[in-house]
Amino acid sequence: CWAVMGSVGGCGATTIAVEIATELARRAGRDRRVALVDLNLADGAASAYLGSTPNMLLAEASATPERIDQALLDAFSMRVGGGLDLLACPRDPKAFTRVSAMAVCRVLEVACQVYDHVVVDIPRHHQAWTLDVLAGSDEILVVSELTVPALLAARSLAAEIEAELPDGAQPRIILNRLASRVFGPAPSLAEAEKALQRKADGGVTSDWEAAAASANLGGAISQHRPRSKIVRDISVLVDRLMAPAGAQRGRAA
Repeated sequence: CWAVMGSVGGCGATTIAVEIATELARRAGRDRRVALVDLNLADGAASAYLGSTPNMLLAEASATPERIDQALLDAFSMRVGGGLDLLACPRDPKAFTRVSAMAVCRVLEVACQVYDHVVVDIPRHHQAWTLDVLAGSDEILVVSELTVPALLAARSLAAEIEAELPDGAQPRIILNRLASRVFGPAPSLAEAEKALQRKADGGVTSDWEAAAASANLGGAISQHRPRSKIVRDISVLVDRLMAPAGAQRGRAA
């Protein structure tokens, strides 16, 4: 179970969650199942990015969360391109008050029993269930763009998670929209890591045309623009996350 959070709004966390889940599904083949769970309950965008209809009626299920089982999860899920299942709620501005923490945790509990890989897109604003979801995750990815406010927010968010969950997975900071040019207004990687006060654990190169075209067409970037640098960088990131702990430390060094 890999959790993805944005440090600020609009930093591309949902795009990265979609691409990671799609890459895992591509590698899984027919024998293993992969799900993307969009917990941005009020206004999640994963279904729109993937050209799918959200079908997870968590508000209704909150009345009897103990009844959430594999059969109901199958009814909630929508198959999207590449063998990936999407679990996402219809837009509802009151969803965060209507959906119980028990229902959210039960959905993820069942999903982790049914699926081999679960990628969870988590809203940056903490909810009653946020720490429970993070505590149950094997990896926590904090996504930041290369602006000073986003980097400072990522540093604070990572520190908050570490303080709240000292025995849980340590958050990894992923830098999104890295510039391919040497000179420009964005901070360099060294400057970004100075603002973060830690090393970044991965980076995704900016490719606005590929991201926008794929969102408009409905589907992952890897489906519509397979040669995009974003696809390459996501593959490298998944390699790193799936590597044994010793190998991860070696790469970080």
